[in-house]
Amino acid sequence: MVTINSEGNFGDVTITAQGEGTDAPSSSVVLKVTEGLVRELFDYSDYCSWGKASNQNSTLTWNNTGDVTMTTYLANEAERKYRGDLVCQNTAWLHAGNYPYFAIRMTHPNDTEGWSNTMIKFDASNGKIESDASVTYSGELGSGNNKYVCNYLCSDNSRVFVYNLSTQAWGKNGLLMPLTEKVKYTTFQFKIADIVAAETATVPVTYNVYWIQSFQSLTDVKAYITSEGLSITKADKEE
Repeated sequence: MVTINSEGNFGDVTITAQGEGTDAPSSSVVLKVTEGLVRELFDYSDYCSWGKASNQNSTLTWNNTGDVTMTTYLANEAERKYRGDLVCQNTAWLHAGNYPYFAIRMTHPNDTEGWSNTMIKFDASNGKIESDASVTYSGELGSGNNKYVCNYLCSDNSRVFVYNLSTQAWGKNGLLMPLTEKVKYTTFQFKIADIVAAETATVPVTYNVYWIQSFQSLTDVKAYITSEGLSITKADKEE
């Protein structure tokens, strides 16, 4: 198992497997590690790069079907509001020029009977470019709730929420500039909050996450959805 990449080194990487013994065979493969490429498919339970927030009472369970289930917790008893944030547990490297589209495929709590008002925030802190460490990009992308540029409803009733790093501004210091540089983030998360339970709702609500990825274009996003054997049945937003 090879973990890539906490130090921000990109380019061609050669990985060699060497058998034991003097004359044991070896085999090598060359991988191209691209600036801004993010691929979390939840294939392995021990190597998920995204998890629950450590300060919350939610739970995250890996399913051997290649997805995870977030069980939310009661964050505001008086208003019957539940929450379960999804947090990147590694250093995140983004590149708004190479891979401007950042997307998550998940089930939406609002699509569960008795639940409403879900607020999704794409949030980060301490984002820095190499050429000017004095500038920090942080806060919510789009400066608010549900600021994704696309919301695709798929044929299995999951949804794909897409953000555009090249056109949407962070709450602090705005657009990632220049687009030619990678940005390092130490805190990177989706805040899934303020999910309101009706009196008749079965509590707590859960949602599944199938992947979190970056893409070069919306065409690539749609092509990936199609490659999973799904179709887009509705687009509530599309830039």
